[in-house]
Amino acid sequence: MTTPLLEINNLNVHFSSHGKKLYAVSGIDLTLNKGETLAIVGESGCGKSATAKAITKLLPSFSSRISGDIHYEGRNLTHLNESQMQSIRGKEISMIFQDPMTSLNPVLRIGMQIIEGYRKHHPGVSFKQAQEYAIEMLQLVGIPNASERINDFPHTLSGGMRQRVMIALALACKPKILIADEPTTALDVTIQAQILNLIKEIQQKTQTSIMLITHDLSVVAGYCDRVLVMYAGKVMENASVYDLFYNPKHPYTQLLLKAIPKINMARDIPLLPIEGHPPQMTFRLEGCPFVARCPHAMKICKIKTPPAKKISNTQSCSCWLYYKESSS
Repeated sequence: MTTPLLEINNLNVHFSSHGKKLYAVSGIDLTLNKGETLAIVGESGCGKSATAKAITKLLPSFSSRISGDIHYEGRNLTHLNESQMQSIRGKEISMIFQDPMTSLNPVLRIGMQIIEGYRKHHPGVSFKQAQEYAIEMLQLVGIPNASERINDFPHTLSGGMRQRVMIALALACKPKILIADEPTTALDVTIQAQILNLIKEIQQKTQTSIMLITHDLSVVAGYCDRVLVMYAGKVMENASVYDLFYNPKHPYTQLLLKAIPKINMARDIPLLPIEGHPPQMTFRLEGCPFVARCPHAMKICKIKTPPAKKISNTQSCSCWLYYKESSS
């Protein structure tokens, strides 16, 4: 059996501010294998980005608390200090953020941002060598006239070009894991496809493992191997892409798929939104977090959180429907 490149056990993330707490992530487990593309999907506020930033330890230490185990190649990242994480962050685990305009430094030329990150992890490389490498990376991500554009500032580039710079920056040190947090947000459909195809092409060349956070299930269907469905800080379903779309098990996953417009759908058939709202995350939830919106809710769902039930080798689901003793 292949050892996962990244393995997370019982990860919890909560934020504290002015005496109030927000429980963003509650006891999730996940694995990421070499060369795999894992999608994390779910409604806004379900804990997707908090999970990604917990892995890279980019959450503010004064307001966040992380517990659980995050094992990367045998090392528990939760036990590392900031100096130790800096040797991993960017070099071995890198991240593409949602908005490149706020993620790139507005007062530094794009080439210098790549050069700085590269030389941080390769101190023996000269400035000229790093500059030539930065041009190569910009060419790799499809930026024309890279030798000239290397001196541009972020605000002079279009949204698609800025996102390409972010990808070049994230891939400069050839990381083993790339976390892409909604990398195509606010981009038009054509640019979205170009960015995703670029990431996939680079992955095939480098065998980089990708964790893709997205709301777009069509992207999941076209680019990912496995899917983690999150809701209110918990994992509802973990399945291969095929199982998720052709045999979804959790009621939440089923309702998500029913809410997607289909090209062959008759015009007089309305979309089916999920009734209700996600629960408040300011207290620890008892029972299943989806119980108030679930059409199959039972008494036990309100009082006890369902553990993950293995449905097959490629699918598991956290729902009491799959425990016979709870069906009464």
